[in-house]
Amino acid sequence: MGLSVKETHTREVFTEPISAQRAVFYNCTFNKLAGADLKNCVLYGSTFAMTKPEDIIGLTVTMDCKTFDNLELSPDVFDLLLMLICRTKGNNKKRLAIIEQVVGHDRSVQLLKDTERLER
Repeated sequence: MGLSVKETHTREVFTEPISAQRAVFYNCTFNKLAGADLKNCVLYGSTFAMTKPEDIIGLTVTMDCKTFDNLELSPDVFDLLLMLICRTKGNNKKRLAIIEQVVGHDRSVQLLKDTERLER
């Protein structure tokens, strides 16, 4: 299924959340995505550069290969996404391994506190 592109962005820096549908972002940098809506977008070569959970929580994004192909995640965004996965049910051994081996105990405790604060 092909993507009928509505807009294209190249090497742009986004400092505020945006809404886009069927857009292509080449080598763009996103500094804040809380409340952003990226439906059926291609993010090739782009970077999620956020360093605080409050800058990404609330992002709506289409979960497919075109969205994540060659997308760079800052270490903080990577850890936060892993922690969100760890909030799911089942796969207990895998979830605990992610927390202990990848994110680290202290960092995971802090991220869980941060996300709980944002849910209020």
